[in-house]
Formats: sequence, C-alpha cells, structure tokens
Amino acid sequence: MMQPKTPTSQDEKPMEQENPAPKRVKDSESPASRKAKESEAPATKKTREAESASARRAREADPLAVPKRARRKKLAAYLTGEGILQIKARSKERAFEELAIWVAPEVPQFEPDDIKKALLEREEVANTWVAPGLAIPHARLPLDPGKFVIAVGRSPRGVEYAVGDKGPVHLMVAILAPDGEEEEFLSVLAAVAGIMKDEESREALMAAESLTQLTRVFSGKRAPKKRLRGRFLTRAEAVLGHARQLAAQTGCTAMFLFGDPIQNRLPDDWQDTEDFLILVSAMETPANIQHRLKGSIQLPVADLTRFGQLNLAILLALSRGLITSDDLVVYVTGIARSGTLDSVCLIDVDREYNIFFRPETHGILPPDLKPEVLEKVLHIAHGLAYEGREGKPVGAVFVLGDAPEVINRSRQLVLNPFRGYAEDDLNVLDPSLEETIKEFASIDGAFIIRGDGVLMAAGAYLKSGRAVKDLPSGLGARHQAAASITAATTALSIVISESTGKVTLFRNGQILLDIDRYRGTREGRSEK
Repeated sequence: MMQPKTPTSQDEKPMEQENPAPKRVKDSESPASRKAKESEAPATKKTREAESASARRAREADPLAVPKRARRKKLAAYLTGEGILQIKARSKERAFEELAIWVAPEVPQFEPDDIKKALLEREEVANTWVAPGLAIPHARLPLDPGKFVIAVGRSPRGVEYAVGDKGPVHLMVAILAPDGEEEEFLSVLAAVAGIMKDEESREALMAAESLTQLTRVFSGKRAPKKRLRGRFLTRAEAVLGHARQLAAQTGCTAMFLFGDPIQNRLPDDWQDTEDFLILVSAMETPANIQHRLKGSIQLPVADLTRFGQLNLAILLALSRGLITSDDLVVYVTGIARSGTLDSVCLIDVDREYNIFFRPETHGILPPDLKPEVLEKVLHIAHGLAYEGREGKPVGAVFVLGDAPEVINRSRQLVLNPFRGYAEDDLNVLDPSLEETIKEFASIDGAFIIRGDGVLMAAGAYLKSGRAVKDLPSGLGARHQAAASITAATTALSIVISESTGKVTLFRNGQILLDIDRYRGTREGRSEK
C-alpha cells in the first residue's frame, strides 16, 4: 500500500531547487535597439508596398513577364458573342476604332468613342505589343463588378503598332476590365498572355472561323497532336510531308506553295526544288530563298479564299509561262498568316482550266497585254474591293488590251482626266499612279488601259452593241458591259462588284475567273 508523501521541510528541498537554472532570456537586444527596429518597421512596410505596386505595374506593362504560376481563368465566358473581328485598318488608331465598335454591344452604357479613347490612353502609358505579330490592347472602365470583355481581332494585312522594327501586328486580343479589380484583371491578362505565347493556341486563333472554335481555344479544349516518328509534328509539317509524297507518287511537274501562313519559310530538308516549286504569296519573296524556287507569284492581297488564291495563281503562272496546259500541279495552302497549312489540291491544269485554252480565246491574255500589267491592275482592283473608298464600297471596270478598238466602241461620260498627259506619266506600273486610279474609280464608266500599261481613259461608257445572254443571274449592267466589250474585241476586262467585293475577269464574252475574298469572321459564316 502506497503511503502518501510527507511534506519536506525547507531544509530538505532537493539540490536543484536550491540552485534553480536561470530563466532563458527571450532576446538579447537592448531596449534602445528594439525601439530603433520598431521605428523602422513602418518604413519597411511602406517599401514593400511600393515594391509590390511597382511589380504590378511592370506585370501590366509586360504581360509575358507574368510567372506561369498565375492561375488560369475561365476566359471563355468573357468572350464577346460576335466571334472574331477581321480588322481592315492598317493604323493602330483605326484598328482600335474597329475593336471599339465590335465590343460596344457588350457594354451598351459606353459609346465606341469612349472605348477607343480608353484603349489609346492605355497605349500612352505603355505599348501593348507583346511579341512579333501579337498585341493585347486593354483598358479599365467603370463596368459592373466582374464584367470583363474579351474580343479577338485578326489582321491579315497587319496593323502598324509603332514599335520600331518589330513588324506589324496580325493578332489582337483586347480586354476591357472593371475599375478596382486589379488582382482579377492581372490574372485575366496573364492567362491571355499564356494563350498567345503557346504556338498551337496562336495557330488555332488565327484559323478559328466561329465563336464556338474561339471558345474552345480559350477554354483549353484543343485536339491533341498525333505523334509521328518519335516527335510531335505541326500541322504545317505534316501537310508539307504529304504534299511531297503526293507529288512524287503522281508525277506532278509543279508544286504551288501558298507561303503566307508560314511567313514564306521553306522546310530546311527540302532540297533540289528549283525545278518545280512555285511560291505564291501576298508578301515579297525573301532573296535568300529565290534560288530554291522555279518562280514566285505575288498575289494582290492575302485575304482570298483558298480557291481564290488557287485560281489567281494558276492564271498568273500560265500568263508568265511558269506552267503549261500539260502540267499536273499540287497546290498547298492555308489561311493567310495563320501559322499553318491545312489543304492540298491535285490539279490537272488542262482539264480544270480548259476555258483558258479554248480556240476562240486566242490565248489566255490579249496579244498585246503584258503579264505584269495584268498583275498590277489586279492588285489595284483587289485593293479597291478590300478597302473601298472613304469607307464606302466601290464598283469599277478596267478594260485591258486592244485599246484602239475599245476606244472606238466607247464614249466619254465625263471629260477624260488622263487626256493631254505624257504617256510616261500614265503607266499603271508606276506606283505613284495607284492612288490617282483609286480616286477616279468612284466616277461612272470604265478605265481603258493599253496592253503596255498606259492609261488611255477613265469614265468611259462602253457601247459594244453586243449583249451577252448567258451570264449568271444577279450580274448587273457593269458586268454586262464588261462582258460585251470582250466579246466584240480581244480585250480582257476586270470588274469589281460594288455589292459583294468579288473580282471577275471576262474574256471573249465569258467569265474567265471569279476571285472571292475570305469572309469567315462571324459565327455561322465561312468561306463562300
């Protein structure tokens, strides 16, 4: 049985109680030192806050510097319901105006001018160019809490962003954010920057043709690439590889490559191509690849449908003698500046373009018409079809070749603005004359152009007296007159439709070629 412990007397205390250990000192700082540190603390806090604000400003000015750990937002819900804007402007200010009009329905409490002004004011703080060809213009407005708007704009021709030699911008993702939600805004900005840094996402954005496809990109739902030969091939690499195989297996004598989607870069492993490869592009052909080509064709504009590219390329190649009716051709193409190629066509030139070789046509071009004159006039015509004049669509007729006979079968509706000038000052091959031609395109009547490029008349009424009855329905008096003059002479005529922007070529009273523009920018609209 345990006995309870009896209390010990003071004299019987254990040894350790007699010599207790000294208490541990919490800190060894003197009171003066602690006081100095306490007085310093507020200043240190202010410094940290200043550094944090500076970091935030730096991240906003340079979104690509945002670290990868920034959380990815569900951006699809912020996309404007209008889909994708096809930007026509070349200047940044005009491009912002188009973007402002595009997103205005999403924020009806603001006028487009208010949105444009906010975007431009942000540009004055720091340019929102983020990488070659890419920009993220953004602005903060007094929107409802949580109301973010994201709009995607594409510019096949490129917008000059005033950043020295960094080149034009072809893809813009604009962001409107509510005031006071800085953390959320930076998160959205970082997520958008992450999408634009990803090569596959950029390709998908440049190729998207509907809001549905756009939503898939922003929500991260992309089809996986297929693994070939131990590594992932891009779509462009895969398409080019199949095109070479097809050309070899079918005995093709020429290959057309639309270079705009891949910035005119040829595969390094493509050798000995100078006998069959023809580069088709709206851009100038780089000098360093000229020796690897059989020839090159510069299109008037990049914004053509795939078949518009193809038809025009075949016509120009035939007119220059790069190919003949006996050739079998492979054509590789994609959407301009999309970063990828997606289509391969196999073409029997004689069978598919037999209208060029009919006996009554007497050759593809009028006997006196130089190929370079045709190319220049097509460039001007497509510029008018694409841009219009002063924001309004323009219709026009150009008659090329057999000028004396055409003049005999026409009369002036207005005084001929080109009469009395020296021929050296009136050649369409002179770049300085292009704006003059576009200015006179708004008057009624046709341009008459000699085969060597000299402008003989403008504002001419064509009176061939020979109606063409088998034209497709829907074509008006302008097309009828253009067709009739080619039936009565050996001339070729080019017509711009004011209502559709389509460019049509007539020869021998028949449609030689229709060239459509690419129009796939909104939900439910695709190439026509």
